[in-house]
Amino acid sequence: MNDSEYKTMSKNDKTAKLAEAPSVIKAVYSELPSYDIIVPVLLKHGVDGLREHCKLTPGTVINCYRVFNYSNLSLLISIIY
Repeated sequence: MNDSEYKTMSKNDKTAKLAEAPSVIKAVYSELPSYDIIVPVLLKHGVDGLREHCKLTPGTVINCYRVFNYSNLSLLISIIY
């Protein structure tokens, strides 16, 4: 979206567009967890072009989460509390 399109939008359309921006940024960050890449693309192409230019690429380190299999429910409850 360019500047002239933004100026012609109604207030409700602008609010809706700004409301969806955080979810777009979170989705892109989940695929490409590097703000060093995301921020320059965001400044150059805006939120609309972010998904097109920031995609999951080979060699990108993604944080993995450790999942434990608890066979004993009382052990799990004791860890939580």
